[in-house]
Amino acid sequence: MHWAGPDWSDDAPGDAARFAVNVARALAEAAQQAAGRAVLTEVDLKGWHSTLYEGCDVPSPAYIGRFRGDAHPDLVDYEVGVGPRMPGGLPDRVGVWASEVGLQAAAFLDQLRLALHALDAAVSPGARPTAVDELQEVVAMVAIAHGELLRIQSFPIGVVQGSGGAVGRQ
Repeated sequence: MHWAGPDWSDDAPGDAARFAVNVARALAEAAQQAAGRAVLTEVDLKGWHSTLYEGCDVPSPAYIGRFRGDAHPDLVDYEVGVGPRMPGGLPDRVGVWASEVGLQAAAFLDQLRLALHALDAAVSPGARPTAVDELQEVVAMVAIAHGELLRIQSFPIGVVQGSGGAVGRQ
């Protein structure tokens, strides 16, 4: 198997302040889109990633605003997973294969659109939940969406956390 670009296991320590500013910008952009009920797209996800890492030190410029598996030598076979590395170099449990990230992300966004449409029927757009069951609907949808983003791990970054932690193979 061909390995993709350079390892990116941790963000550069000197980028913490820049990253915090970028997170605030990305959250503001996301809130504005949400308020306008804009349909979330792959372009939005990639744009937020670009915003998060703008001005930060990264191992490869190709990593910013692109999915694992996109058509660039540093991304084509960028695999991630959890657990100790196996003899072939891959982690014990590999996540979504880089070649499937685009399809998985598109399916996730389609499912998210449907979930948000259903949620809008329960909680008016822009309104706060006023009942426990409405709040539970919001929390459940957010938790599922977050879990799916983690499962797909669209972007080329992984954190090495000992032998049982996450491993990115870049």
